[in-house]
Amino acid sequence: MLTLNYSWKVLGVDFDKMAYQMRLIPDREEKIRFVTRSLDMANKLGRKLMAQNHPDKGFDGTKFLEIQEALESIKFYTEDLIKAHESGSLKPEKVKLVF
Repeated sequence: MLTLNYSWKVLGVDFDKMAYQMRLIPDREEKIRFVTRSLDMANKLGRKLMAQNHPDKGFDGTKFLEIQEALESIKFYTEDLIKAHESGSLKPEKVKLVF
């Protein structure tokens, strides 16, 4: 499993900037919406990059697999956070682990 910072870097996103934006949001509900939008953005970017680097198009499969692993890592961390929020067991330190 890749770290979040590296996973976002693979997708071409500045994780530190995104984490800073997240910290500026005071409302917990809005933070969850931000995380959800971030996951949607990761999926769109990942699909685009995977299509551009697909082995069937003659590219090396390592970049394709790295993008795929980055998406899986981001999904793992963010979906876990969203589930904790929906169940009411979300703790503030859990949000800090993701962003």
